[in-house]
Order: sequence, then structure tokens, then C-alpha cells
Amino acid sequence: MIGHQPRLFHDADQASRYFTTAALRKEVVFLSYANEDRDTAELFSRALHARFQEVFDYRKTGSIRTGQNWLDELMDSLAKTAVGVLLLSPSYVASPYCVTEAQRLYQASIEGRATLLPVRLQHVELPEFLKGVQYRRLPGNTESDVEAAVQELIELLGDAKLGEQ
Repeated sequence: MIGHQPRLFHDADQASRYFTTAALRKEVVFLSYANEDRDTAELFSRALHARFQEVFDYRKTGSIRTGQNWLDELMDSLAKTAVGVLLLSPSYVASPYCVTEAQRLYQASIEGRATLLPVRLQHVELPEFLKGVQYRRLPGNTESDVEAAVQELIELLGDAKLGEQ
């Protein structure tokens, strides 16, 4: 960057890690899911980490710092999120924590601070505030289904950036 000291790399691995990270999207992503859906969430987490520099996934080590109030950490992460991915299932809508996350992300999307990608994993009666929001169906729980959903999110983000210009 102009005005910054040059960064020196000591080896090819260090340079490769730097440029790989620099190529990732910079929006902060919050992956919201119920513990019962962790297998599918793991597929989403891997796909999102491959495309974004920062993805909050409460099950990943370091997402919630040791010794900190986990609810405060969660709310802090929600506050700085630019992209909310909601994995909707019966377990999700039955969880007060998940519904709170969804409400916060929905409000951020209404205020133009976040892009929302609700993904319906199973048929579920949605909370009232989400009933008017178009969601994406996940036809199966395969890696290719998840990759397609993440690619759609990338395209949505590209369209949102075009709309800001």
C-alpha cells in the first residue's frame, strides 16, 4: 500500500500465505446455525473460509476467546458482521439463541449494514420476521450443494457492490 513500509517475506511459504489471504474477500461473515446441524454447517464453514478472510463460526477455536463472556463475544461478532448466513431448520427456529442471531442479522440487512443469505436445510415454519425474506433451498447436504450456495452469496455481494456505485 502507498505510504506503508514494504513487507519483506523470508520464504516462499510466507509469501504464498500472505497472497492467498489477500485474495480472500474482506467482508466479515457470521455463520448462524443450530448445533444439531453442525455437519452441514461444517461444510458451509469450510466453503466460506476458502472465500473470506474472517468467518465467525462459534464452534471454531478462537471464535470465542477463552475467559470471555461468550454471549458478549457473540454480540460483538454480530455487530461487525457484513454477511449473515442462516442455516434454517426446525432446530434453528426452536433455539432462542439462533432466533436472536437471525433477528440481529435481519435488522442489519434492513439497515443496509449486512447482506443476508438464509438457507433452508429442511422444511420449517419460519419466524414471522423472516417470512417475507427469500431464502435459498439446499437440495442436499453435499459439498457441491454448499459450494453452489456460497457461490450464489459471492454473486449477491458482487451485485450489492455494483448497486453502491
